[in-house]
Order: sequence, then C-alpha cells, then structure tokens
Amino acid sequence: MRHRFVTATVALAVAAVSLAPTTACRRRPIEAVVKVPANQSWVDTGLTLEAGRTLSIVASGRVWANASLSFGPEGVADRPEWKQYSIVPEAPHLGLIAKIGDEGAPFFLGSSYQARLTATGKLFLGVNDRDVANNRGELTVTISAR
Repeated sequence: MRHRFVTATVALAVAAVSLAPTTACRRRPIEAVVKVPANQSWVDTGLTLEAGRTLSIVASGRVWANASLSFGPEGVADRPEWKQYSIVPEAPHLGLIAKIGDEGAPFFLGSSYQARLTATGKLFLGVNDRDVANNRGELTVTISAR
C-alpha cells in the first residue's frame, strides 16, 4: 500500500511539473509609449525589465539645443567639442540614451535599438546631455520587451 502511495505522489509531482508553464510562457510582452522631455535628466518609464528579454526601441521627435539647432533621437555626431557635455561621451550628443536601474550604466539607443538584456531593473530614458536646462522638445519612444 505504501509503495502505491509513493508512486502516485511521484506521478502527480511529475505531471504538475510537466503542466507548469515555462518561464517564456509566463512572461508577458511589455509594450509602452513614453514621452521623453529634452529638459529632464532621466524619465522613469515605469517599466521593470528582466535580464534575458529582448528590448526593442523605436524613437522619433526633436530635441532643440537652441533656437536654431535641433536633432532627432540620433543626436549630433559631428560636434566632437560637445562630447564633454554628454553623459555617454562616446555616443552622439543629445541622442536618446537609457539605463536599467538607478545605478545602471547609461547606453545609447538612437532612433532604433534592439538587444537582449543582461540586467534587471527599472528602465530610464533621457537625452545625452549633462545640462538639460536649456533644452526643449521631446522624443516619443515606443518600447517593446519580449
């Protein structure tokens, strides 16, 4: 009798594990559209992303550095003297950047980006500029994480 009970318990445990959804099935895709004002250092998207997901970004809009200079999410690469004012010096000034988590390393997105995430945390977006007070305009960013 005891042998049948153990066998039945093991069989039920195996069935439960077989029917459990995989991690990929449990994770729902994340999709959002976020406005990134050019005069704000970091925008909290309200999204928490997990390592292993694929992050896709498409961005549009204009950032005005002054009354006559405006740039899209790709920023301006032909002004090397402006790099000293950039959060990510190796990326185009005023381009769209991101970081994952409060202490995450900022990285360049531009107008189109796709990569598998290696970090987990809140997604923050901004423009690549240490002094955003004189900027105006905004970028519209469509975010997808699968």
